[in-house]
This record gives sequence, C-alpha cells and structure tokens, in this order.
Amino acid sequence: MIITGKNNIELFRLKTIITGLEFEIKTGMKMSRFSARDAAKQTLGLSSKSRIQSIDLYYAMIELHNQKVEELTEQ
Repeated sequence: MIITGKNNIELFRLKTIITGLEFEIKTGMKMSRFSARDAAKQTLGLSSKSRIQSIDLYYAMIELHNQKVEELTEQ
C-alpha cells in the first residue's frame, strides 16, 4: 500500500468536512461563509440548491471517506 501526499490531502479534506458537519449539526451554526454543508454537496456532486438534511450529508461523507480508505488499503 502506497499512500501519497495527494491521498493524505484528500482524506484530510474529507475528515475536515465531516468534522465541520458534526459542528454544524450539533450547534446549528455555520463554521464559515462557505459552510461544511456546501463543501459536502460540492464533494458529492450535488448542486448548491439541493435540499438535503445535514445528517444525510454527514452519513454520505462518512461512507465516502470509508470507501476512499478501503481503496487505498487495497492498493
């Protein structure tokens, strides 16, 4: 298994979005002008006007992160 810097950055980005979604779900506040919801939608390929619950985005991002980790460990 070879984990490159690019893979580390991608996994770190996913974990950062997941952490941001957790914060937004728990507090109901955005972390910044570009929220974790917006970043998750962009990562999942959804339009910014898509109406989807934060908790659904959270679970989708966790699933995506787990898939990426599995792909990297199979290499």
